[in-house]
Amino acid sequence: MMSEFESGLRNISLLPTVVQDVSLWCRFMQRTVDNSSRKRKPQTPEERQEKKRELLVFLFLAGILFPILAVLVVSGYGFAVWIFQIFAGPPGPPS
Repeated sequence: MMSEFESGLRNISLLPTVVQDVSLWCRFMQRTVDNSSRKRKPQTPEERQEKKRELLVFLFLAGILFPILAVLVVSGYGFAVWIFQIFAGPPGPPS
């Protein structure tokens, strides 16, 4: 059985392999995220119009539709609980 000291030395001997693996991973990631893979700015009027429409759709969804849906879902749940309590009585021990 290995002592704690020998186990620690074994883990230290793996350190160069780990550093080499991290170095390889960093180089791989750097090659995959080069400047040529980034989207360019819209040049034609059609591209600009499409970008503007995408922005307006996003603002509509994030600022209007989703907040309204959230309020409706919470209100609907509250209404369902209220109706249930009208028929079943309030929660708590039976009286």
